[in-house]
This record gives sequence, structure tokens and C-alpha cells, in this order.
Amino acid sequence: MDRRDFLKLSMYTGCSFLLPAISRAAGPIDNVIFDSAIYEANRPQTIMIFLYGGASELSGNFTNYNDFKDLSESNYDLHFRGSVNSTANGFWAEAGGNYMEELLTAHDLNVFRTCFSQVRWDADNRSHGSCVSQNQRGTFNEDSSGIFANLAHVLRANSFIDENTKLPFLTMDGDSGFYATGDLIRDPLLSPISINENLDNPFHRNSEPDYSTEMDILAQLINAPGKIKDAFEKRAEMDAFIEDIKALPDPNDTLSEENKYEDNSFAKKLKTAIKIMAYNADSQVISLSTSGLGGWDDHNDARNYLSRMEELFRALKSAMAHIHTVGKGEQIN
Repeated sequence: MDRRDFLKLSMYTGCSFLLPAISRAAGPIDNVIFDSAIYEANRPQTIMIFLYGGASELSGNFTNYNDFKDLSESNYDLHFRGSVNSTANGFWAEAGGNYMEELLTAHDLNVFRTCFSQVRWDADNRSHGSCVSQNQRGTFNEDSSGIFANLAHVLRANSFIDENTKLPFLTMDGDSGFYATGDLIRDPLLSPISINENLDNPFHRNSEPDYSTEMDILAQLINAPGKIKDAFEKRAEMDAFIEDIKALPDPNDTLSEENKYEDNSFAKKLKTAIKIMAYNADSQVISLSTSGLGGWDDHNDARNYLSRMEELFRALKSAMAHIHTVGKGEQIN
């Protein structure tokens, strides 16, 4: 694996190469060893698609199906009407697996198979809430700062984020453990800005510009420090930013028929995220989570599992074609 690939994969899997102390314990961020030259050479941008729920990883690891199928409360073969086939690399064929094989062949996908956690087993910890919280922080300490909060502070400390950086962190899932500050000092520059896949613009005002400026100033005099104050601080910037993204051409106009985005939530989220990152090199991370990405348990809409995974990985195939079209194959992960 070359240096560029290592950087990209490490960014995608929790920035463990940047944050060796934090990924294992709650070590001080000031002690992180950061190679500015490597980061400058790659300038990676990350889209985090976070699935959660009991079987969320099953489509990507169908290797031991014959071992667990008889342990299930419901019969898999009957429940999924025989659609339980494994691909050559151990993906669930009917649940996005064939798309995964295509992405793997095209070198657009790397797979890290899930593993058993003795720590969680010893703590009798298999609850979704606790596991989600730990995964978003990269540590078993649920009170620590999140993966992207850590990344943000490292980049800030090394002068890759400053007052001139334009919207480095965006989220389509609202509050999440990824951006939890833990014991870190809160920095408004590093707070994620919420958007949605439809680019609805709550920051826009149909009024005189001078009047809007006066209202923003008045609001900042009244608002206490926190997310509301941060939102007003960036209101005008976000208003213009969202309108600029809306005006960009639809990638479906240039993508081949087999790679065009379909009309579903997964596709819309990815299309919007890539349009933003292609337009704004300062955007370091966009996280996607809720609204269809949770509830993958056997007992939670299990019959829809196949179609949802198919939609997700079909959207990822379109997303990779989109990324290559805009020439960001070496940056966007």
C-alpha cells in the first residue's frame, strides 16, 4: 500500500494515523504527531456514511452465513425467499454485494471486515446506543471527543484551518458523536454546519441586505455562545454558499446511463456531498447518518434490508463515477 492510499484509508477509518493516542485512549491532542507534508500532498476530503443497527455490516461480510443462519430467530432462506447468495469476495449478492464487487474491481472500494470485541463482550455491552457512541469517538470512552472533533483540532493546531477556511465541517445528520467536543475547548470555527440533501436554505432572507446585516449584528449581541450564535455568525456565508451549490449543473447530465444517480435519499445525499466537495476544497468532512441509515436490525424492517442496501451501494457506484468525473478521485474518500 503506498503512502497516498494509506493516508486516504486512515482518514476514512477514524484518522487513527493522525491520532494514535486518542484512538486508544483519551490522550492530549497536543501530543499528536502530524506530518504536514503528507497532508499537504494529499489534501483528503472525507464523506462519512455511518450505518448503525444489528445487521448493518452483514451485506459486506456474508462469509460466515452458514455458521449463523441457524441461530437466527427467523429462517433466512424463507424470510428472504432464497435471496441469500454470497459473492466471490463474501458479500451478500442481493444486498448490494454485486455493486460492491464492481467497486472492488474498479479499485473504488476497500473492505475492512468487522471483528469481535473482547472489551465489549467482557462489559456485556451489545446495546446499539453505547456501540454507536463508542464507534463515533474511536474509543470505548463514551465521554471523549468524537473522531471529527479530534481531526478538526489537529488541523487547527497545525494551521490547516483558520479564520479564512470556508465551511470545513458539514453534517447531514445534525448532532452526532463524531463532533462531540468532550474535554476539548470549544471552537466555533470547528463546529459543523447542518445541511440537507435538498439544499433547503434556512439562511436566506428576502429583505434588504443592509437590514439583514443589522439584524445579524443585533442577534449576535443577544445570543449566548453556542450553536445558535455560531449559525448567525455564518448566516450570510451559508446563504451564498447554498445558492452557489444549487446553481451547479446536475451530474446526471454528464454521467453515463448506468452510472446516473437514482431518485432516492441515499443518492441525493451523496450527490449533494460530492457537489459541495468538488466546489469547495476547504470542506474536510461531510457526515451522513440518519434518515434511512439506521435501523438495520433483523427485527426492524428486515424485509426491506435487501432493497435498502441495493439502493445504498447503487448510489455509491454513481458517487464514485461522479467523483472521477470532477477529477477528485485522489481526494474524496
